Amino acid sequence: MKAQSKFGILLALALVTMPVLGQGAAAGGEVLLPQDPGQASLKTEQIRLQNLTRSAEFFNILRNKRVVDVNGLPTVGSIYINEEFKPCKVYYKDEFQGEYLYRHNAFNDEIEIRSTNLTDKMVSSLLIVKNLWLEDASTNKRMGVMTFQNPDQSLRNGYLYPIVDQGMYQLYYKNQVKYTEGAQAANSFVRPTPNRFTHFKRYFLKIQDKEIAFPLDKSKSSILKQLPKELRDKAKDFMKENKISMKSEEDLAKLITFLNS
Repeated sequence: MKAQSKFGILLALALVTMPVLGQGAAAGGEVLLPQDPGQASLKTEQIRLQNLTRSAEFFNILRNKRVVDVNGLPTVGSIYINEEFKPCKVYYKDEFQGEYLYRHNAFNDEIEIRSTNLTDKMVSSLLIVKNLWLEDASTNKRMGVMTFQNPDQSLRNGYLYPIVDQGMYQLYYKNQVKYTEGAQAANSFVRPTPNRFTHFKRYFLKIQDKEIAFPLDKSKSSILKQLPKELRDKAKDFMKENKISMKSEEDLAKLITFLNS
């Protein structure tokens, strides 16, 4: 089957992998883990990438519903990790699905894709289905849909980027964008504050035999509580001796590498 004919994955698989809690789940809303993960594998042979995409018209309606009120103020920053469309390879599990152009809308956590045929201007959005992976063709960096836990204990499926993805303990990050509404000037002596999109990262610990990636915060306890008791003291000593900062991606990667040694 040619790559261009694979433009989609069966929507039924998304519903099996991501049971819907509400109307918004198909667009990245809250999900529960499937009662029987093996059910998804039964659909594997029927997978097609085209049904994993929303039509351009439907996607634009969804996106427009989320447009913020700019109140006539300028906006600083972008909702995108990469403003321009870049070439990528799309995989479902280990099966190559095709080559496309993409950009990551981190505000809505959506991957917008279009054909590599530059005359085709139609833009679609991939549904958030577990085991879907993209590889940036220029950097070879990957991102994939995984289930992660929010600080409020709720579960979501979304795009995570691997930092350390080998071994029992794995480290991922999530690109996120926060919107802050600006304010008009109160008087002629005060400048107006523009609307602003601010980019930041959240880090997650994934344990190989568990389905969920757990959030890490500034406290060392956020990672220690996920470790078995026999490993906690070793991890504490390592963090103290190496002055590990939970804010440093380099330090977190160093810690995860130690845990896997």
